[in-house]
Amino acid sequence: MRSLILQLKTIIELTLECVENIAALSSQKECRDVVKKFRSRARETPTYAFTNGLAYVITLLAARSSRNVVEHGFMKVGSCSDIVNKVISERGALKDEELSYGLYGAILVYIIKKADLIASNNFGELVREALNNSTLDVKVRPVFEWIKRFAEAYIESE
Repeated sequence: MRSLILQLKTIIELTLECVENIAALSSQKECRDVVKKFRSRARETPTYAFTNGLAYVITLLAARSSRNVVEHGFMKVGSCSDIVNKVISERGALKDEELSYGLYGAILVYIIKKADLIASNNFGELVREALNNSTLDVKVRPVFEWIKRFAEAYIESE
């Protein structure tokens, strides 16, 4: 397991990369609402995480979007840009609100997987891992906070 300092540095770098990619979508008119709704997700989700835990949050995100979209975060890819593009490619199948939940879920999974916080390889495994690992909720808290702060910094409010 990585040292806590290295892990936090990885979390911050990955989160910054993801939020920058999402914010860049604002230049595409058809994606502006998804980006603004993502910012709302980033601001509200930490509360759910702190009160109900990761298992609840990941299930909520999948329920309000799609389990399959959230699972895009498990893709074995080189960058967050690949995840963001894959999720955005679902625009025809999902409404902007649903897409924003899926986008948040996919990048959350991507970040916690790349930072070696989880061993899971799919949605069901992640829910079980979160339920069976009492320290996981604490380990992922910085991810929620950094997503929120970068989203507030990079994405204009409505």
